[in-house]
Amino acid sequence: VFIGVIVAINKLMIPIFQTAVSTPESVIGISGDNPCNFCIYGFTIECLPCNIYSEICSVFSIEKASISCYYFALFFCMSIIQAICGGLVAGQIGEGSVKAGFKHAIILLSITIAVFMILVKLKVIGV
Repeated sequence: VFIGVIVAINKLMIPIFQTAVSTPESVIGISGDNPCNFCIYGFTIECLPCNIYSEICSVFSIEKASISCYYFALFFCMSIIQAICGGLVAGQIGEGSVKAGFKHAIILLSITIAVFMILVKLKVIGV
């Protein structure tokens, strides 16, 4: 369900942000640029998330300067966190131990990464 929401947001919201680039910011109040563009050439502690996002986009062959890179990497990180935490909780509830949850977390993590790779290959997200 979460990945379906990501696809919907990616298909509906990203084009809106991309068209906002051509209009003045004062009219709309938002910018369509990648918020991490100022961090591409430097490494400081406040740019750490942007550097992680940039590396994620590199792995999936998505243009780093685009707004879709920022949102793709953000949603990918959120999905990874959800897969790990959901797996740990499922192991605790289903088998009574967090140790068993690591097995569930690895399975959910693998599924999440595979689904993202498939969706990028099909050009459903990250375009």
